[in-house]
Amino acid sequence: MKKPDAITCIEADSFREKIWCLPASDLLGVGRATEKVLSGYGIHTIGELAATSDDFLKCRLGKNGLAIKKYANGLDDSPVMRSDYVSPVKSIGHGITTMQDLENNAEVWCVMLELVQEIGTKLRAHKKESWRNSDFHPQQRALHERVAVPDWYSDTKPYLSGENRICSVCKELSVGTPDSFGDSSGNQPV
Repeated sequence: MKKPDAITCIEADSFREKIWCLPASDLLGVGRATEKVLSGYGIHTIGELAATSDDFLKCRLGKNGLAIKKYANGLDDSPVMRSDYVSPVKSIGHGITTMQDLENNAEVWCVMLELVQEIGTKLRAHKKESWRNSDFHPQQRALHERVAVPDWYSDTKPYLSGENRICSVCKELSVGTPDSFGDSSGNQPV
């Protein structure tokens, strides 16, 4: 089926014959967790998924269930994008799982600095800024292309950009005041 340039052309009249016998996990949007749910209900192939009722899929998998059923039936109304297309950034963040529990504020602060540096780098790369969550209408908060900081971060605070603003908010969130980090005891509960 694959052409030399890695484009697969499947004609509408042969779609069911070529695709529906494939495992459901071969379909875009069907990862391990979704595959496990589907197989628990006896849905193993793309054809079985295509024949499953909308109500059942929506109940078990939400809107993703309806989307993968469309894909299973060869329906996708999203536009074809150029190979160099980059999706717009909706939010910027960074997380980490530490190998060991953090025992004191100094350890927490080191991890926060690393995270803030990563977020700052991403903000600059996408030409974004950090803003308070309350600067936006509630429906815009989840979709806005800026990093949100807590509503309580008052307008009386001096404006800080990028990493400095995020660091300042992290300090206040974790203990209450920025001066609490890195105290001499280093044994405050985190």
